[in-house]
Amino acid sequence: MVDRITPKPSQQHVDDVQVRFGIVDEMTVMGEDFIQWVIEDDFAGEKPLLNEVGVEFVSDVTPYEEAKIRILNAGHTVVTYQAALKQLTYFDEAMQDVALKQYFSDFIKQDSIPAIGESIVDLPAYYEVIAQRFSNSNIGDTVERICTDGYAKFAIFVYPTLAEIYRLGGNPRKTIEGIASWFVFINKVTKGELSITYNEPNIDKLSPFTDDEAGIKAFVTDRFLWQKVPEEYPNFVKDLTSAIKAAL
Repeated sequence: MVDRITPKPSQQHVDDVQVRFGIVDEMTVMGEDFIQWVIEDDFAGEKPLLNEVGVEFVSDVTPYEEAKIRILNAGHTVVTYQAALKQLTYFDEAMQDVALKQYFSDFIKQDSIPAIGESIVDLPAYYEVIAQRFSNSNIGDTVERICTDGYAKFAIFVYPTLAEIYRLGGNPRKTIEGIASWFVFINKVTKGELSITYNEPNIDKLSPFTDDEAGIKAFVTDRFLWQKVPEEYPNFVKDLTSAIKAAL
């Protein structure tokens, strides 16, 4: 499991490197100071000495991967469409927005961490690190980049928390708010009401999700996105429908 936020190359950083070092590098990327590399200690041959350069060797990489997916990746996903609806350009701006910063905190503490449950990873401490990383204005990570590929991201990063909170008998209210924001985002982009390019490889899959009763129903019951949750937990359909209508 490797983790380091990698935004797209920026002309600003290309120019900065040229001025500072006299190097013309069109692929310059501003790297954050955080890096995590976790490897399962199960080698067929001699183990490389990667621990000497900061790599963690662990017996099971799964808890680290789950923490990254459900806190960093899911956090990015449920916040970024709300940031886009507010016409924000960079993700660190979302973390300076009082309402979005509070939403991110509530989503992680009320939904993500409880859904993960017991972990060898210190999840509250990990959340604090992620919040700091998301707030780093030097990275220049754009909302547009993070909005990319929503259809796959919700199914992979957000669905596990949604399903687990329901299984535990809870109400994933903050998760549902994030899902609803994506639906609104899709429709505003379709209508040309947002000045953002939505790079969505599965754009054809989104065409049924129109902002009418039929489109909302198609969205809240989509089998790829939510699997059996709409059938097993009918409150999901009702609550998500209400959240969408309130946000439109």
